[in-house]
Amino acid sequence: MKLVGKRILIVSPQVWEGLKVSKHHYAEELAQRGNQVFFLEPPAYGNRSVQIKKVDENISVVSYHFFPGKRLRFHFRKIHDFFISLYIKQIIKQLGNLDVVWCFEPNLYTNLKLFGAKMVIYHPVDALSLPHQINVGKSANVIFSVSDSILAQFNSLKTPSFFINHGLSASFLQQLEFKQFEKVRFAYIGNVMINGLDRNSLMKVIENHPEIGFDFYGSYDKNSNDSFINFILRQPNATLLGRKSPKELANLLVDYSGYMMCYSPNIEINGGANSHKLLEYLSFGKVIIANKVFHYEQYRDLIQMSTQFDNSDYVALFDETLLSIDKYNTIELFNKRRALAFENTYANQVDRIENHLNEVML
Repeated sequence: MKLVGKRILIVSPQVWEGLKVSKHHYAEELAQRGNQVFFLEPPAYGNRSVQIKKVDENISVVSYHFFPGKRLRFHFRKIHDFFISLYIKQIIKQLGNLDVVWCFEPNLYTNLKLFGAKMVIYHPVDALSLPHQINVGKSANVIFSVSDSILAQFNSLKTPSFFINHGLSASFLQQLEFKQFEKVRFAYIGNVMINGLDRNSLMKVIENHPEIGFDFYGSYDKNSNDSFINFILRQPNATLLGRKSPKELANLLVDYSGYMMCYSPNIEINGGANSHKLLEYLSFGKVIIANKVFHYEQYRDLIQMSTQFDNSDYVALFDETLLSIDKYNTIELFNKRRALAFENTYANQVDRIENHLNEVML
């Protein structure tokens, strides 16, 4: 099935405005291929009819208010599903016939067939834990996910399922020259207040290496009395630089010796299955020191990765890597890392998805 000239509804758990994530990038890639894309936002709560707003030549944002409120979906699922079915009828009445419904939302829509599309794709990208999130897969023609552990939860269903890695957004598809820097500096991207962050390991690394600069790009609240935030604010070699857009990061992260990812897989929500952050790091070509990430076990030649599920060897791994950093920052490894990142553009992921759709339709 070629995803060209189709009417496609993207069902997203995030709104259109603000930080763009995978749903937005898929919508943009599909629009560039000449599809008419409708981006269905999560409902607000109140009493208002379905609204459609064109935001690009081939992209329209669909929004609505769900007047019964969000408590229904957790406590009275059958009643929630009944009301949702009424809203779906309103949405389809406004949009007309659809060729594809592509759902990234695991919580709101139990039966995706109600959208009336010829092809139904279910594409969860975060860990699932509730039965209704799995049951959505029964109403799909095909399931995609970024994690084998997520896909394993659908083994009891007849719906065919396939792994599709995270995508690399256009901001990180830049031409770069290989450079070595006299001063060693490491960068971290991501929210520094999330539960899965291995704060103890990061603090030890920063304390052990006063000669190195550590820059943290991501959301934080300096008034939160968070012990880790206060620790970084006290360190002369560490800086909190706040949240940046992908375009800003693409420019800022060029001049680093390496990059850190330091979650605890036994606490982090996705259990160390995969991370889109690694693709962004790989696009810069320099050494990455990361916690255990199951999907990238096969790329240990390109990523310095913890071997322990509890991250207990992370500090030692950082120390060892630093001693031979030039060995890990050769032009050969620089090019290999970037090549791996560029294999996973959204254009390439859509091509892979098209191939799987052809398999399903045989």
